[in-house]
Amino acid sequence: MRIRPEIGSYTLLALLLFLLHRYRARGDVPLWTLAPLFLIWANSHSLFLVGWGVLACFAVGSRLRDGRFDRGLLRWSVVAGLVT
Repeated sequence: MRIRPEIGSYTLLALLLFLLHRYRARGDVPLWTLAPLFLIWANSHSLFLVGWGVLACFAVGSRLRDGRFDRGLLRWSVVAGLVT
């Protein structure tokens, strides 16, 4: 049995979703953690592009929910994009 590299991407995707859901629910997650997460993810597997989609969904979701974009999330999403 071989370990597939997608397992690492699935783990990082789960961590991203956990961080973003916790940020939305409690607001106690430092968003700067997105940059190192994407740095590791982009250098390990190409499925980091799915993470960009998740960030976009959370940004649009905040706009639809609150009527405005979450500037902190947008700022750190751009930083995470630049890191990759």
